[in-house]
Amino acid sequence: MTDPVVAIRAGLDRDGLAACSLKKEAVYDILSGIGQIVEQTRVRQIDGARTYLCGHDEVPLHTDHPEARWVAWWCEAQAGRDGASVLADGQAVISLMGEQANALKEVEQHVPPQLPRQVLETAPVWNGERIYFAPWYPVVRTTSAGSRAVEFFKSLLAMGFGHRRIRLLSGDLLVVDNGRWLHGRDKLEKHNGRFLHRFWLQ
Repeated sequence: MTDPVVAIRAGLDRDGLAACSLKKEAVYDILSGIGQIVEQTRVRQIDGARTYLCGHDEVPLHTDHPEARWVAWWCEAQAGRDGASVLADGQAVISLMGEQANALKEVEQHVPPQLPRQVLETAPVWNGERIYFAPWYPVVRTTSAGSRAVEFFKSLLAMGFGHRRIRLLSGDLLVVDNGRWLHGRDKLEKHNGRFLHRFWLQ
């Protein structure tokens, strides 16, 4: 039987993402074999919530905190209808942009203070290796070429390049490279029962 840590690491090295099924009591041990868990959040819809994390509205494609090397979700319960995660391979989108992708290095976004030992206050959308893109956080530095590059990047995402849908079921774990895969989801019905545990790993 394949060691889950070995299998997940192989998937991350090969594709930038990996999925498997785990019992709840094994999640921490397995993820600790991938990296250091620096944050855990419950992702559960709450009526009247205005945040993307707890609301029902569509969540635009984005990456999480740039100091999180990997993001993992373990599904405790899935919505009765849909609830799939929408993923986009940012590496594929960057490749389609050609030389214009270099202008993304001239665009920096605000990094919210969400980690106890946080280093970054801003981060470039593209640093030549990793993507940081959250459309709801303000841009703190840009150029005209950078602004055009961001619009091109967003248009390619909107056209569906590099998209995948993964619908986690109860007990499923998904781990993604946070500097490569953007994630979001479609609008959810109210009282849907979807309940995920999100982890940031360094």
